[in-house]
Amino acid sequence: MPIESLEAKELFLKGIANAQQGKIQQAIDDLTKALEIEEDYEIYFLRGNVFGVNGDIDKAIEDYNSTI
Repeated sequence: MPIESLEAKELFLKGIANAQQGKIQQAIDDLTKALEIEEDYEIYFLRGNVFGVNGDIDKAIEDYNSTI
């Protein structure tokens, strides 16, 4: 299901941009804020990817499990 909240979608896109720029902690913060607004599997999946890049495998797995 697509992200419905405009604010959550904006934070999701900002999180993508920050991750691509190597601003990992900012990306995590943006995605966490998006999840506080709307729990969505796409947001969890992306945050899991960012956690993985950051070396936090346990948090990555936790977010991946939230997508199921």
